[in-house]
Amino acid sequence: MLIQRQYRRLSAIELRFEEVVGLRFSAPPPDYENIIYGAAFFIQDGILYWADNGAWTPESSSENTWVAARKVYWRDASEWMGARLHYRTNTD
Repeated sequence: MLIQRQYRRLSAIELRFEEVVGLRFSAPPPDYENIIYGAAFFIQDGILYWADNGAWTPESSSENTWVAARKVYWRDASEWMGARLHYRTNTD
């Protein structure tokens, strides 16, 4: 997962989830700018959780995007910033 922010230092990070035990992807509607203003990232019962809403919990029944995994790695991906796309959808 690639996360970008509006700061020079660590302007983008890549998160790699391994041993995924749960995943929910909620695609944004067409013509919607998918800005994440707050995210959840925590460990509970040995599982690492990331969600695109800071108030999300595993017990919630929200429509948010979230990932649950036993391992998470990250790296600085700031050099990826710019006009070049690093992923594509099936419709591109």
